[in-house]
Amino acid sequence: MKKIMSLIGIILMFLFFTLVLAEQMTYTMEEGEVRNINVGNRQYEVEVIIIEDTTPPTVTFNINGEITDQLTQGNSQILQNGLVIGVLEIILNEGGEIGSGDIVIFIFSSYCGD
Repeated sequence: MKKIMSLIGIILMFLFFTLVLAEQMTYTMEEGEVRNINVGNRQYEVEVIIIEDTTPPTVTFNINGEITDQLTQGNSQILQNGLVIGVLEIILNEGGEIGSGDIVIFIFSSYCGD
């Protein structure tokens, strides 16, 4: 009986991740980068306008001409077109470091409603 319940639990977790998170992808972009991102059958132009080295750090996006609020790590915003952008992490590249600039890791997905 325990094996059956365990198997049912695994199947339910798989279904949850497949159905609920199917439209939710994680993206990593650098300040100033522009990328076309597909959600469902629509394409969106996403630009990381600025990542500000404030406390806490903030990021502002331009998505198909709609400018987001300044978002901090853990914040999200529902856009006019019903999409959600959520900031998972902001990684600041300190001046003088070799490598890429400031980076944001975020989700971009369809809004499921309340």
